[in-house]
Amino acid sequence: MINVKVIVLFFIVLLNVNYSYAFEVGDNQCHSSKSFFLNFPETSLGEIEQNFPGWVIPGDQSWNVASNYSSTCDCTVGGKQRMYFTSSVEGKSFYKTIDGWNYYNINEYLAVATRVYIFGQGKINVPFTTKPNASSSGACVLHPTFSSGGAGLARFVITKRVVGEIEVNNINLFKLYAQQYPTAGFIDFSKPISSVNASIKITSPLGCTFDVGSAFGVDFGEISTSSFESKYNPPTGVGAKPFNIEFTCTTVLPSDIISAHLRMNSDPTLPYYATTNLDGVGVVVLGTDGYVVQADSALDVQFDVDTEKGSISLSVYPTRTKDKMEAGEMNAMLVIEMGVN
Repeated sequence: MINVKVIVLFFIVLLNVNYSYAFEVGDNQCHSSKSFFLNFPETSLGEIEQNFPGWVIPGDQSWNVASNYSSTCDCTVGGKQRMYFTSSVEGKSFYKTIDGWNYYNINEYLAVATRVYIFGQGKINVPFTTKPNASSSGACVLHPTFSSGGAGLARFVITKRVVGEIEVNNINLFKLYAQQYPTAGFIDFSKPISSVNASIKITSPLGCTFDVGSAFGVDFGEISTSSFESKYNPPTGVGAKPFNIEFTCTTVLPSDIISAHLRMNSDPTLPYYATTNLDGVGVVVLGTDGYVVQADSALDVQFDVDTEKGSISLSVYPTRTKDKMEAGEMNAMLVIEMGVN
């Protein structure tokens, strides 16, 4: 099994613009609870050439309302009928432009590009700032109806080779904001005019599995508590017990790097041993060089791309971690996360 860790970096850029009006945040802004959901079909990256950065997943998804949707406007400065629209991708970092579509990262494997309909502008790339629609000037309307934001398209692109399976559930693609004056610096970002969310699932034959299955044990038998003479060292007469974990990785390329990391419950101030169910008892993990492997450290991996076979060699021993230790049956869990980069 492959555990994929997704790190998303969040940031918001605010553009401050000075106008002659004494605006406050949210003034002359229109808002509604209109939202759209796009459920992308499951995509299997069966061909090796599909599972590469820059491959656009075929099958755009669209949304389109049958009629204009209603809203409420906070009219404070006379107002005018022409509206100005701003869209936000909520902290997604820019990936790249492909065939005129601007893609923004949603995790380390996928980026999304979205185009939204603005009356008089057509479908335009998200994000943008203070795009006007084609309505004529007039008095501020408290409850106007909108077609802008009611239609659009979205598509995804692979940004990193997918290992096993990834699933994105109900992630926000963008939010659209409407104002009766082009004052982007005074937008209340809690009051969009519409928003679009999406879900997508990607599977790939690229991945690694352990030959012994998902779990196995290392048994030390019975050890007297009197043998634990000093902290962090093996019990007297008991040495570190070695073990070898063999694995298989499929559809890998010579350029792929197979990686592994050790995950375990540990004391944050002393990540040199794994905690156990017994108070004052821990487990120390040693690498092939005989040095202690700390929690979250990378492991030495041996891998042959021709046979698609590999192995990880470690050894472990129990140890005393406190002045007093609890007796009983000891259990500790070590997790090895595999990755293909």
